[in-house]
Amino acid sequence: MNENTEGKRTEGELKQLTEELEDRVRERTREVSTFRNLAENAIDAIVIGSPEGKITFSNRACCEIFGYDYETGEMVGMPIANFWPDKDVPVLTEEVMPQAIAAGSWQGEVKQKRKDGILFDVSLSVFGLRSEAGEIMGVTAIIRDITERKQMEEERERLQQRIIESQEAVIRELATPIMPIYRGIVVLPLVGTIDTRRAQQIMQTMLTSIASYQASVVIMDITGVPVMDTGVANHLLQVARAARLLGSEVIIVGIRPEVAQTIVHLGVDLSGMMTKQNLQRGLEYAFQAMELQIVRREENRSKARAAAPEETEE
Repeated sequence: MNENTEGKRTEGELKQLTEELEDRVRERTREVSTFRNLAENAIDAIVIGSPEGKITFSNRACCEIFGYDYETGEMVGMPIANFWPDKDVPVLTEEVMPQAIAAGSWQGEVKQKRKDGILFDVSLSVFGLRSEAGEIMGVTAIIRDITERKQMEEERERLQQRIIESQEAVIRELATPIMPIYRGIVVLPLVGTIDTRRAQQIMQTMLTSIASYQASVVIMDITGVPVMDTGVANHLLQVARAARLLGSEVIIVGIRPEVAQTIVHLGVDLSGMMTKQNLQRGLEYAFQAMELQIVRREENRSKARAAAPEETEE
């Protein structure tokens, strides 16, 4: 009696255990089916790799991105390293895989290699896979092709660089404006600090203008230059010497009293350059050098009236 009861209980327990196991299998089957449906319909590439570094699963998007056949499972069994540029394989083996397994995940932007050998940019997220017991089962990678985004970023950077270069060109032009005053006479007003780079720019602008305007005299107005030291003076001397090589004379005007004191204190020798008090004096000197005469409008009218014949009454 007791033995039969115990036997029935054993059969009941086995039946219950079997049902529980079947429920677990059905639940896991649903989970696997759900995962497969999600993975297969995902926009991003999804790859599962074994601890040995070989692909055990790749979804349709992955095969399309890398150029392999999905229907035949062409990617399954291939080493993960095959999809990395040779020079970047150490990054995979020494950084990505160890960190994904030890820390749980790794994320970054890397180059990947298609079947035809062409490299492209991807955003890569790698996660470690562990069993309920904590054993390492492999890694899962989510891969997104960011080639188009990278191209847009590069194009944006190129456009931004062109804008910067254009702005710099405008600033340089405004920083060294050349004003033709009369045939053969140009004025170059300077404002701000003059360093080596700007001195070269001033020289280039001036020499180009001498050639363009056939200038015999260049009046360089330094009223807006706040500091005059040996470096600035040497730059101006070099500009003047370059102008003389083209047959033009440079006149420095607008040296302020404090700047003059600094020049004397530093012992800067400007004896080789023509200097005038202000722009007006510089223009007067330039007109005289070119044998030109300034005549006021009133004087012209007086001369015209004197030269006209007198009217006679009838």
